[in-house]
Amino acid sequence: DAKDWISRMKVSAELNIENEGYIDTNSLNNDQQRVFDEIIAVLQLNKNENTQKLIDVSGGAGTGKSYLIKAILQQAYEISGHRNFVKIAAPTGCAASQFNGGQTLHALLKIPPKKGCGELDDLTGGSLAGLQENFRHTRVIIIDEKGMIGLGRLHQINQRLKQARPNHSDLPFGGITVLLAGLYCIW
Repeated sequence: DAKDWISRMKVSAELNIENEGYIDTNSLNNDQQRVFDEIIAVLQLNKNENTQKLIDVSGGAGTGKSYLIKAILQQAYEISGHRNFVKIAAPTGCAASQFNGGQTLHALLKIPPKKGCGELDDLTGGSLAGLQENFRHTRVIIIDEKGMIGLGRLHQINQRLKQARPNHSDLPFGGITVLLAGLYCIW
């Protein structure tokens, strides 16, 4: 019975484990299209132009947040040819794995999991150089499941992004456009 359990569960859960295919951006609704256009405008700016956006996408299950994120990731890859233009992260591995290239916030931003949500120690040496190289081409970071992060974690994200982009450390989140997506929440 155990030999084919995984296969049966995939079928019974109707999981699509294949690539979901191309998302036609004309299929986005008006609200999704507005956010999509804002993000794409940031991506199409000259590298030296900095028009940072801080965007909140709130909604319950089935409202199209993940569909919008996948459309943005797809278009960013088409524009740049690499996956570093837009980074996608979430507080948990399960949430991050819903997206191609998704990572946990801890892994992406080198936040020690046992640190809690207090002040972070600054990165130095190779760790700092690696973080800065990882974000060298990044214009947008999308954080999914925003309801699972608190103000302390948001502060840590701000700290790390400022370290990742020292030339823009005077700006919130190091000047990177941030899209927070998830359920409505009150911090």
